[in-house]
Amino acid sequence: MINFKENDLRMRQENEDFIKSVLGEQIQPMIFSLKDKTWQGWKYSTFQTTPASYVDALVAEEERPRIVALLRRYWRQFYDRNIRLWSHFGVDIFAVPDLPTLEIVAYEEVGKYKAKFHGVTSEIVYNTLIEIFNECPYEILFADAAGLEAYFIDPINRTQAERFQDLIETIASDSINLMTHELYKSESLDDSDPRHQSVAIDYLLQNQKLRLYWD
Repeated sequence: MINFKENDLRMRQENEDFIKSVLGEQIQPMIFSLKDKTWQGWKYSTFQTTPASYVDALVAEEERPRIVALLRRYWRQFYDRNIRLWSHFGVDIFAVPDLPTLEIVAYEEVGKYKAKFHGVTSEIVYNTLIEIFNECPYEILFADAAGLEAYFIDPINRTQAERFQDLIETIASDSINLMTHELYKSESLDDSDPRHQSVAIDYLLQNQKLRLYWD
């Protein structure tokens, strides 16, 4: 007879050992709750005090590049284990086994910050991200109310990138300026520049990631 409780405990220990091997021994267990659902997870935070002190803020700023590099390096290994790995504002890192990807969007209230000033609600953002995910699944690495970064599991093609560009321009037009800066080291392109009409398409195809931002 299979002892499911023992299997669950063993799986939890294996997950914890793996997460510690990447994030360090200082991770803390947490219960991730959303509506009436809960998941067991772990959290790493650069903040050592609550509320965060000025020193904590400085440490977090120094830590952010390391956190960014760490998530981009290990996200696929976590994906292979069905563990969601993401950071909130580049400060806290969460690792939650079996969590559906889109629950992160709801939990972090992606798009809530200033999206309404662009005529968009967080619900519209959520539904748009569902639409993109259903066509091309992705893993979220960074998420908060003002932005999102997610990597596509499998490469997307140009037709998909063209469709996603239209969706991005609808829900988060500020993202285009961010993509322009990352691609061309420029805040904007002149309307006569042939690259102007395909910034998001080029960005999506070159980076194979989804980037949303509200300023």
